[in-house]
Amino acid sequence: MHPDAQKFTNATFARIFYEIGAMMELKGESPFKVRAYRAAAETFANLHEDLKQIWHEGRVGDLPGVGMVVIDGLVRIGRSRNTPPAEKVAEVVTN
Repeated sequence: MHPDAQKFTNATFARIFYEIGAMMELKGESPFKVRAYRAAAETFANLHEDLKQIWHEGRVGDLPGVGMVVIDGLVRIGRSRNTPPAEKVAEVVTN
């Protein structure tokens, strides 16, 4: 995971994924993708473990509500060489 993304908390990831879902909805994207991002946001917000640790252990796909669409979003956020500030991530991912 990119060092800048290491600063994100579970709440940060939850907010980002909720915002991504909202932006996708406004753009008229598939309602399935919108629901996927919102479900992931809910999962991230309620995790009792650090999402970054789960990522490092390769267990993200085991989380409820987290499928390939969401994992792709996490990969894009976590591996970007230029991870933007948390408040800009949703905008970057949906473009």
